[in-house]
Amino acid sequence: MQMQKGLHKLEWYHTSLGWGMMLLFLSPIWLFLLVPMTTMTLHEVPFTLFVQLPKIAYVLYTIGYLLFACACISQFLFRGSTKGKLVGCAILVVSILCIADGTQRYSRVGLDSIIVRDSLWSQKHVYDWKDLEEVVYHHTDKDRSYSNYEFRFRDGNVATVADSVIVQGWRNIIQRKMDENGVAYRKGITPAFNGLSNS
Repeated sequence: MQMQKGLHKLEWYHTSLGWGMMLLFLSPIWLFLLVPMTTMTLHEVPFTLFVQLPKIAYVLYTIGYLLFACACISQFLFRGSTKGKLVGCAILVVSILCIADGTQRYSRVGLDSIIVRDSLWSQKHVYDWKDLEEVVYHHTDKDRSYSNYEFRFRDGNVATVADSVIVQGWRNIIQRKMDENGVAYRKGITPAFNGLSNS
């Protein structure tokens, strides 16, 4: 019986280690496939044009995911001791908080409204298009990935939206919504833009 118990414990430790290593191995797939799917599931509603996460959200997702893997590995390192279980639980709680915070950092642009939330701990701001005061486009010649739009609202709040392929696909509709609501537009240094549409 003692031998079986020892083998059972050894198998549990290695199973925990296996889960942790598998999570680390699958982390790129999770970040590039499951994070966008999670975002669409949580925040896309009818009339949504796009939902965009800031870079800090991906950082939080990464930290949370790695901590989750560490929580599994810690059970192997501490051999299932009480101290190990406490450490694992603490790591798991921090992991869940990081992932939860990452899911609540987003900007949603839709035909009916614009929604901005900075973190899990902040209030969700829901704006009509008439609440938008101006849009400022910041263009970077060397690396387009740093180009972005600033949506500036009348209450002083600002939402930054990266100039992605998805945003470019919707910019004619965004331009129309801006024109309908008298939203000012200021462009950056590139001559290729006239409003949000090509000249």
